[in-house]
Amino acid sequence: MTSARHIAVLLTCLLAALPLRAEHLYFDATSGFGTLGSGEYIILKADRAPAPARFLTIPRSQDNELTVITQIINRKGGPSDTGTFRDPSGKRQIASRPGLTLLLVNEAADTMRIHVSSRPLPPNDLATREAFMASAELQGYPLPPETEQPLLTPDRHPAGHDSPFHSGKPACITLRVNPEDRRSRLQLFEGDETPQLIWESGMTQELSDFLSSQIREVGFGAMPGGELRLLRACISTFDAIDDELLTAHDADSVKTRLTTSRDPMEGYWELLDYTTDDTLLRSGGRYICALIADSRGGYKLIYLSGAERNDARWTFGRIKARMSPTRLPSAFRATWYDADGQSIDPDCEIRIDTPRILSVQFPHLGSTLRMHKIPPPELF
Repeated sequence: MTSARHIAVLLTCLLAALPLRAEHLYFDATSGFGTLGSGEYIILKADRAPAPARFLTIPRSQDNELTVITQIINRKGGPSDTGTFRDPSGKRQIASRPGLTLLLVNEAADTMRIHVSSRPLPPNDLATREAFMASAELQGYPLPPETEQPLLTPDRHPAGHDSPFHSGKPACITLRVNPEDRRSRLQLFEGDETPQLIWESGMTQELSDFLSSQIREVGFGAMPGGELRLLRACISTFDAIDDELLTAHDADSVKTRLTTSRDPMEGYWELLDYTTDDTLLRSGGRYICALIADSRGGYKLIYLSGAERNDARWTFGRIKARMSPTRLPSAFRATWYDADGQSIDPDCEIRIDTPRILSVQFPHLGSTLRMHKIPPPELF
């Protein structure tokens, strides 16, 4: 299996005093992984029950904690959509608005299925016409609760249009398994920029027993009669690490170095703007960093302040990026780190566009951010 460590800005987790890092396995239009392969999208179609699924083997994860982000198009999610399938006896059945099934298989070969579909709502004061219907089953037995959840997102879907999941447009569905703040539970979220909780499992002995055995496979499928297009998936697992990115730099050493520097690139740099695919990369804040030359002809970008996400992990003096020289004096191969200490994109590149503007390119994530040079910030 081909794996790459990429950012999804998902969770910050702690085990005792040790931080956890995330390993991100992803599929998109240009990069395949595992048995999913590559292409514009994967068609998930279920014309029989039980429905088929596409599975991926995943690494072991600390505390059996993982996050699965999917970007999908539900081809059968519209108000009048139906799908047909054959049941185990061969009889033809009709399903109303079948949706997505996510599957988890543990080392004991037990299978958990989590279903997400659309349901119409009668006229109501909230002016919302659609709801999510979410449920789970373990080895074929229902796991409480089954939940109907109207989703109000007036800024993005006014007048009750709700999620694009209900209308055949790309939608982001996220599953969190055994999250650090909600152990022995499953959670479903909708949305990319501001994910909203649409379902949470109950805390049962059956689920606790299932999660006591390491999850080894994650599956993607359509509910019987359904048809989905899987545009992108990202699976994040976690393991404990020591933080190797901390440096000895403090406020005094940075100030002394940059006050006396004659290198035109060295100095204080602040996030200016960014263009990102929010399903893969989100800005972690308006960073202020110090750019300091190293002994190998490259530079280190040292974090000073400004983190808004995972701010407890971003301590003064931690390395945000390492820059290695190329044949072009204004272009550098770069390693850009997330809060888990992982490289975001193996082909990251930093360019000095002007003496006061640098751009960071993340080709695998379809994202770019720019930083501009500033006078010494007030933190000094």
